[in-house]
Amino acid sequence: MKTKVFVYPYKLKGDNFCIEHSIRMVRKYYSGAEIVTIGDRCGFEDVNIPFKDSFKDRGSNVTAKCLQSAFIYDSFIYMNDDFFINDRYDLNITHGSLHDLERKDRASANWNTATTNTMHWLKYNGHTIRSFECHQPVVFDSKRLIDLMSQIEWKENPHFIKSLYFNVHVPIRFQPIDNTKLIKFDKKRASSLLSIHGCLSIGGDFLNVSGADYIKKLT
Repeated sequence: MKTKVFVYPYKLKGDNFCIEHSIRMVRKYYSGAEIVTIGDRCGFEDVNIPFKDSFKDRGSNVTAKCLQSAFIYDSFIYMNDDFFINDRYDLNITHGSLHDLERKDRASANWNTATTNTMHWLKYNGHTIRSFECHQPVVFDSKRLIDLMSQIEWKENPHFIKSLYFNVHVPIRFQPIDNTKLIKFDKKRASSLLSIHGCLSIGGDFLNVSGADYIKKLT
């Protein structure tokens, strides 16, 4: 992939703080990157592809946006608006968990349903069920993504697109990564994730005054 295309399936909620600084950080460490939002426009991207959500399930809307991107780009880096990466994050390696997908008592009903649906499809079709749900960017090959999702009834069924894709298309270069999501601001842990993995994802409670200031200083 010559020009690194970073695609954000995006739906505006409140303000653009997270995606603005996520994009600023990409530009800081990946010169020449093309920044694309699909869905709502944020004003900091190079390209916006308008796309309206049409499904009840959030994950299904994200998949629809990824597939729309796949019809335009040969390959792309899938991003969320709350992903922050630096040059320690190697996009030539696929990052994921060493562990398999599993339901969790403390997870939401939707998360557990997505887990069950993803596991059932992978097991039925003879694939591994390793989890790639670590809140990290991944690189999708568009032709492979389109072909895979054409085999799956994803539109009304919660699912995990990353775990589906990478258990079918097993990465040649794989590196385990911690779950990079921090719900609450923890400066020491955030700095550790960025230092070790080059990746940080944040939850809503992260952005108190100190957390917001921390993110601003990254970019």
